[in-house]
Amino acid sequence: NIVYQPNIFEWFSAENKVAKKDAVTVNLGIEKDGFYADVAKTFFVNQPEQEKVYSDLENCYKQFVAEMKPGMAIGELANKMESLLLKKKLKGFLLDKNYLGHLIGFEIIEHPFLMKTTTEKLRAGMTISLLIRLINGKSELRKQSVILIDEKGGKILGN
Repeated sequence: NIVYQPNIFEWFSAENKVAKKDAVTVNLGIEKDGFYADVAKTFFVNQPEQEKVYSDLENCYKQFVAEMKPGMAIGELANKMESLLLKKKLKGFLLDKNYLGHLIGFEIIEHPFLMKTTTEKLRAGMTISLLIRLINGKSELRKQSVILIDEKGGKILGN
């Protein structure tokens, strides 16, 4: 069952239809053999400006993950992502710096949460559901993947 609401912000019903000009975010929590994944991606229908912003977001996301290293303070992740995104023209979108996801593994949500107040540091072996949300007051663009932190740095698992 896929649920849809235009300009999604969180929980919603499936009664709405996709418009001729729209953005649709799919957010999935998946369990396989006792392990969890939590992923999200935004898709576009006739929204070229938002699609460009999202393409910039995806490129920053990949660069950001490549720069994640053991020992990096979780609370500093939001500032690092924001500095990457500020180099792009985001057409009025702002990064939600308060919450960037959570650890994930045997539970869909594990602690600590990735927040700017989190003092814990990244460690090799951590799996993180890294969520980047850009918000402009009318809509929200989401990119979320499971990230493995190993000795060399971050790696996107899956999408």
